[in-house]
Amino acid sequence: MQMFKEEGREEGEDKLGQLIGQLPEAGRISDAQRAAADKEARAALYKEFGIA
Repeated sequence: MQMFKEEGREEGEDKLGQLIGQLPEAGRISDAQRAAADKEARAALYKEFGIA
């Protein structure tokens, strides 16, 4: 069970890293702040940027 939690955490960190890397390139700094604080906004941004 612990291994699955760690895998999930790493996957989530990778996804967030991809998103935070792409947002400034798109000139969307304020969206990076929203993604860090708001789970629903983060999910919408993952979808918008094609991050699965």
